[in-house]
Amino acid sequence: MIEVVFLQRIYGQVSKRRFGGCLNEICRGLEVEVGNITILKGGWVKVEVTGEDEAVAANFLKERVYSPTITDWTGLHQFSICNGKVTSPASSKTETVVVIGMGPSEMISAFIPLRRLQTSLVDGRKFALKRITSLFGLVEDFPLEVRIVAANSHTQRCEVKLTEKQTSIYNDWIKSSVDRLLVFGTLEKNLQRAIRRQKLHRDVINVKPITLLEHVLTCKLGTDAAGLVPKLGALLPKVRLKVFSPRSILRFIG
Repeated sequence: MIEVVFLQRIYGQVSKRRFGGCLNEICRGLEVEVGNITILKGGWVKVEVTGEDEAVAANFLKERVYSPTITDWTGLHQFSICNGKVTSPASSKTETVVVIGMGPSEMISAFIPLRRLQTSLVDGRKFALKRITSLFGLVEDFPLEVRIVAANSHTQRCEVKLTEKQTSIYNDWIKSSVDRLLVFGTLEKNLQRAIRRQKLHRDVINVKPITLLEHVLTCKLGTDAAGLVPKLGALLPKVRLKVFSPRSILRFIG
């Protein structure tokens, strides 16, 4: 038996039972069973993989479902790159918190200082954190790739910044001049079904899963993503939809 921890919460339209079913679907063809789902502190998920192919299946699930690259504070090394997910918004006006790992009994969190977000996303301009996170979709459960800047295992304080790859993704989204809709809390097939039922194929280029329950819907040129929110929201009532608008960002930063 192998235990696997994911940087993934079970929320939105997906139940614990359905989540487990999805994991077993991913492992279809392998001699394994995925079960005994445990919800850890912060809502992150731990599962048990058992069977003849458990080692192969565990690695496969880590690739598909978004798993932490950090498992303890001693594994934090300056300049290393790791997966992360934005946690629930805090009252802080100076930093954004990102979960980057899961230890035996606790989350491993890091912070992105406002000044680093300003440098990475708005050309160093002194804009407020709330405005930047809203424009760039840095909301709860959004997956990010970050680079460790400084870490102290004794104080359990870790500073990170967006990687060049993550910043490049945002730059490409802005340069494309098309809106995107960030979708939180559903499976890709449910999102695709809602698009078909609302006959939105003329408005949508594609849907790209980032993780199992988080996706990026790319609109066609001229389509306003905000206009899709009520249509998709009517069929996906427990799903969070966040608009990414290059026009709004360019108006904001000039």
